[in-house]
Order: sequence, then C-alpha cells, then structure tokens
Amino acid sequence: MDTSLRSYGLTDTGLRRADNEDSFCLHDDIGLYVVADGVGGAQAGEEASFLAVDVIATMVRGMLNGDQPVFGRFPGDITDAERLLGTAVMAANTAIYTAGLKNRALSGMCTTVVAVLIMGGAVATAHVGDSRIYRLRNGMLQQLTTDHSVVQEQYQKGLITREEMETSDMRHIITRVLGGNPDVDIALSSQDIEDGDRILLCSDGLNTMLPDAGIRQILNSASSPREACEQLVGAANAAGGMDNITVVTVWRDPAGTK
Repeated sequence: MDTSLRSYGLTDTGLRRADNEDSFCLHDDIGLYVVADGVGGAQAGEEASFLAVDVIATMVRGMLNGDQPVFGRFPGDITDAERLLGTAVMAANTAIYTAGLKNRALSGMCTTVVAVLIMGGAVATAHVGDSRIYRLRNGMLQQLTTDHSVVQEQYQKGLITREEMETSDMRHIITRVLGGNPDVDIALSSQDIEDGDRILLCSDGLNTMLPDAGIRQILNSASSPREACEQLVGAANAAGGMDNITVVTVWRDPAGTK
C-alpha cells in the first residue's frame, strides 16, 4: 500500500437529470481509481457504469493477488500496470456487452470509463469515451487523456477551433464506448508521478460546465481531496449542472507529510 496517496470521490445527479448514471470507485490500498459515465438511459446506463467499475476493481485486485490471469494482448511496448488495467477494462467490456444481450431491458447499454492504476512510481491510465483524467503539477493542469468524440476528431483535423469544440452541437457525441461491441479499442498510457501531484478523474458533467482554468484553480487551492471534490461539484452545479457530475481526486503527498 502506498501510504502517500490520499483520495476522495463524489457523484451528484446535477440540476437537470432525474437519474444518476455515473459510478466510481477508489482503492488506495492498490492504487486503483475508476470513473464511468453510463449511456443508455436510467437503469441501463446506471447498470453499465456500475458493471464497469465493479469488474475493473475485481479484476485488478485479483490479478495483483495472483487469483486472476493477465490475459490482455495489446499492441506496442506497454508496462505491466498498463497490461493489468487493459485486461480489466477488456473484461468489463465483455461483461457489459454480454449483460445487454441477455436482458432486453439492458440492450444497447454502454458507458465511458477512465481508470488509473498507480504502481512503482508511475501512473497507468486507461480510457474509453470522453470522461477525462487530469494531473495538476506545480500549479499547472494537464489533461492526460484525449476525448474519443466527434468534436475532438474535428479539432485534430483542423476543421474547428478549440473554442468551437466547447459550443458545438455535437460535443456530446462519443466515438468509443465500453460495452457497445464485443471488442473495444482501449487507450492505454503511463505517466510519471511526483510528490505533490494531484490527479483528477471526472465525467464530462464536470468539464462541460467548468473550463480547465476553473478546474485548475480549485485543485490548486483546495486543502484536501474532499474539499476539492466538493468545490468542483459545487462549481459545476453553479454553472448549470446540465449532467451528472462525478469526480475522484488522488493526491500524492510529499514525503514526511500526514
């Protein structure tokens, strides 16, 4: 267990939705943190996000304990932590897709997912969809994921500006989901982690309401992970709360602090 890690998570329905289809988990003892934003309406979206979080947590813990095989095969040279995380996300995709086939009420359900596994001084990340992972370091905010969305693809092709991305009618259309098909293309990466780093995982209910500058200011000034989460959710609701809002913050404390 990395005793330098502190975390907190919070989910809120927001001001415009009747149901909350987001799910999250945090496990400081194994350095695992997950946020999922369900798609499919009420029961289906909620079930998809819950399954994603539950399966990923169960699989990662099982693989770390040696109770589950690491079966994922991914292109390129990836770290052990990335392979563990990728295997768990693949298993979650299969579980969601299969559940949708077996139960007509859940047919077509899917979810986004962002997951972090902190091992050996590095942060392995996995994501599918438009939920995000950020890192605050020395007061500077960096987005560690790239949205799987139509407007992101348009921006990368030079068809729209970053400002136009924020106001486009298509900004909520995602191009990858977990559980929609038997196979899924999972984005895997690794980053270093330093003492003082603050990691944020969030559903798009946060970043569509709050610009990066606002996220940075709150992460930078908060005195604890809990305070950061409460202020982020409060700010998103103050800006309109158009969607469910879920945030998980993970702080790597400098050596010698409590």
